Amino acid sequence: ETIKIYPNPLQFGNWNLEVGNDLIGANVEVFDAEGRLVYKSEIKKLKSEIGFEAASGIYMIHIRSSKVNVSHKLIKL
Repeated sequence: ETIKIYPNPLQFGNWNLEVGNDLIGANVEVFDAEGRLVYKSEIKKLKSEIGFEAASGIYMIHIRSSKVNVSHKLIKL
């Protein structure tokens, strides 16, 4: 699968998410360091933005579909 999340670490603005066709329709969830869900969405296009009020710290993004289950660490400076 193709997944690109940038910039990482993020200084300001939003993360950009780029995926392959196989991930259209997948669910995206972002959790903060305490495990709280802070963002949830469905991937509807190949390039999208992940935007929420993010305090500095470490986040985990989970991308899940019937075929894919991927986690990445996101850093907000």
